[in-house]
This record gives sequence, C-alpha cells and structure tokens, in this order.
Amino acid sequence: MSAPSSTSRFSPQAMKSLVSEWGPWLLVIAGVIGVMFGWQWLEHRLFAEHEEETTAVESDPYRVLPISETKWEQAAFVCSPVERRTVRPSFKALGEVTYDRNRQVTLVAPEDLIVEQLHVQIGDRVEAGAPLATVNGPAIGQARAGIVRLVSDCRLIDQRRQRARSIQVSLESLLAAVAQGATASQLTEQLQSQTIGDHRKMIIEAVSAVQLAESLVTQAQSAGGALADRVIMERTAARDVAMADLATVCENSKFSAEQELAMVEAEYRQHQQELAVALSGLARRLGLDSLTADDVVAITDDRLASWEIVAEHGGTVAALPVSPGARVRSGEPIAQLADLGRLWIKVWWRVNDRTITPPAPGTEVSFVSVNADSPDAPVLRGIGKVAFAETAFDHQTKAWPVVIEFEDADQVWRAGMLVRVSLPLGEASEQTVVPTAAVMNQAGETFVFEQTGQREYRRRDVVVEWSDDEIAVLQEGPAAGTTIVTENAFYLASELLLEGEE
Repeated sequence: MSAPSSTSRFSPQAMKSLVSEWGPWLLVIAGVIGVMFGWQWLEHRLFAEHEEETTAVESDPYRVLPISETKWEQAAFVCSPVERRTVRPSFKALGEVTYDRNRQVTLVAPEDLIVEQLHVQIGDRVEAGAPLATVNGPAIGQARAGIVRLVSDCRLIDQRRQRARSIQVSLESLLAAVAQGATASQLTEQLQSQTIGDHRKMIIEAVSAVQLAESLVTQAQSAGGALADRVIMERTAARDVAMADLATVCENSKFSAEQELAMVEAEYRQHQQELAVALSGLARRLGLDSLTADDVVAITDDRLASWEIVAEHGGTVAALPVSPGARVRSGEPIAQLADLGRLWIKVWWRVNDRTITPPAPGTEVSFVSVNADSPDAPVLRGIGKVAFAETAFDHQTKAWPVVIEFEDADQVWRAGMLVRVSLPLGEASEQTVVPTAAVMNQAGETFVFEQTGQREYRRRDVVVEWSDDEIAVLQEGPAAGTTIVTENAFYLASELLLEGEE
C-alpha cells in the first residue's frame, strides 16, 4: 500500500498551476460579462434621459406646436395682429325687442263677438280708417237699435215741437186781434190758414159771447123807457161776465200754449242728449272718433249687429290673433298695428355697484340678436340710442329699466326677439384689443395662440380686463402687432390638450 502524496489539489502549487492555465479564460469571461452589463446599464440610462427630455417637451404648454398641412387646411385658421386702439368699456345686458309704445296700438273687442271676415294680413300697410275685420256682436246691435228708436222719437217730438211753435205764433196773432176788437167772423177768416188747435174754438166762442152780450146791452139802452132798468143792468152784467170769460180764455190759452211748447222743447232736448250719449258710447265701443245718427239709420236691420273694426292710425299689421269664425271675448285683442320702422329694446340694467347709473338719453349703444330658439338663424346686429331710463332703482328687480330705440328700415327685427345690448360704461381709452373668439379658457387659464412660423403656433397667457361679444381688452398679454389666431383657435387648444394626455 503506497503512502499518500504530499502534494494536494488546493496547495499553492496547484492553485498557481490552475491560475496559470485558466486565468486568461477567466479574464475573457469577466470582460464579456462586464461589457454586457455595462451596455445594458448605458442603454437604460440613455433611454431614461431621452424619456425625461421627451416628457419635459410634451408637458410644456408654451412649446411651439407644429400643425401638419392636412390638419392646417382642415382647421382653416384665421390670423390677425393684436391691435392697440381706443375703446370704451361696456356692460352687457339682455333685452327684448318691443314696439315703440308711442307708435303702436292694439285693437280689442268692445264686447263678446264673432269675427265674420278679415280684410288684412300680417305685414299689410294700412292707413287710418282702413277696415281690418268685420265682426258681429249682439250688444252693438242692441245699441244701434236703441239709437234708431231715439232718432225716431226725436223726429216725432220735433214735429210736436214745430206744431207747438206754430200754435204759439198763431195764438199771439189771434190775441192781438182780439185785443183790437176783431169780431168772431173776422177772427175765423184770419185763422183759416193757421194752426192753432183747440184755442180756435174757445177764443171764438168767448168773443161771440161778448159780441152777443154787447149787442143786447146796446138794444136795451136804445129802447129807453120800454125796458126796466133791471133788464139793462142784467144785460150789462152779462156783458161784463162775457168779457171776463174772454180774458180768462185768452190768458189760459196763452199759458197753455207756452207750457206745451216748453214741455215739448224739454222733451226734445232730453232725447237729443240721450241720442248724443248713445252715439258717443257706440263710437267709442267701435273705436271711431265720431258717429252720426244718419250713419246708424242707414244700416239695414239685418246688419245692425255687424260692423267693421277700423285702423285708428296708419301703420303695419303686426299681429292678427283671430281668424274668421272665431269667438272673441270683450277686451281680447283683434289686431295690432305698429310702426315697424322704429322699434324699442327694453333692457333691465343690473349692476352690483348701484353708484353706476345707466347711460344718458342719446347715448349710442350696440346690440346683437340672441338666437336661443334657432341656433342656425343668422346673427343680426344693430345700433341704437338710449331713449330714456328710469332714475329710480327698482329694489324688487334690482335693476333700472332702460329703453333703447333704433331704426329698422328693412324690418328684419321682430317684437319678442332677444338681444344682448352693450351699454357703455365710463370713458373711452386706448387699450390692447383682440377678438373675443381668439381668447381660450381652459382649466381656469386664459390664453391666446401666437403664430410663430408657417403652421407653427405657441400659447401665450393673457389677462382679460373686460370683454364683450366682439372684443377682449387685455391687461396682460402679447404686444400690439403680434400675430395671433383669431378664428378656430379652439382647434389648437384641443391639439395641445390631446398631446398632453398622450
């Protein structure tokens, strides 16, 4: 059995031999591993730096934003320079177009009625007195029938009045003849062609009685002693009684004639007054300035309850809320006439600072239509002037009513349209101005887009002092002359927002 070798595998000599044999290979392997790990580390480091740079660029809202030619053509941007010009601050208020109350009238039904026929259409121009509609109402028919009765009564009473006047004139002539001693035959001949009524018989009978008594007295006196004194006295007394009866008859006839004439005159005046009141009331109910009895009497019986609604003033038919055959209650509108060439805008002036008073009458204002019901309708713009403004503040509505008047020669505006009115505040001054459409609002930030090159744009923050529908006055932002996007800037805002989310 041999003895163990004195040299081990892990002895220094063995290790030295192993290193000398495998050392170069180990160095090669370590180098390869080092190169591999180093390359991965370097690649990761370079990618991380690139990612940081890319993220920093994409998150910068003020970077230059290039737009491709296709998107640029689709967006159809419009650019213009920032302006520096004189402007006046204004207050925006919502208003409603109305008719000038001094140039419009609404015709209402004077009673419950039925519309028989319409003679006009909306938009027709009519003159004062032109018929608008034919209507039928029983109350008007009764009023007309009452007027016809009054006219007939007045005619009958007038005949009695003329007869009473004729009797009085004839009676005065008769009494004068009696006073002059005319005989009964003379009086009868005198009164043949005159109207005197019952007074003729009474007076002639009294005159005949006086004549008879006078003749008997004369005979008794001429007979001398043939007749007793008693007979003469009796005949004389009878003559005196006959003369007294004649005087009484004359006085009674005169008084009776005067009373009859006075009574018939009073009755005639009363009926004339009633007729005038009836005609005035009917004219007012029919919307007429005046009405004569002949106008009513000329109407046939079958048309007493029908009449025409006429235009009180010249103008344009603005509204016809009725149709033929419609039943209209008393006080309801039948037609509305207005001067469409001049309209009003009623604005409620609401501001927090009550020391700021509405603009003075004559102040020029601008307004634009608000197409709430028809977004596709064309936007209308106009210029008007303040007509008047209430000086007292309405605490209930917290507003001042302000009325704007404007000319509408083309008649494109209609009553009831909503408008936004720019009421001037303060004095005009030079300011930096951009179109309101150029200003973007996003996440509480306000900015515009500056054109920096061909299809290249950059965001520029702004501070808006005040704005209206057309312009925005900048307190801070790009200087005058800087070219910015004034139309379709929202497209750039969307692009900026979308790139930031990617």
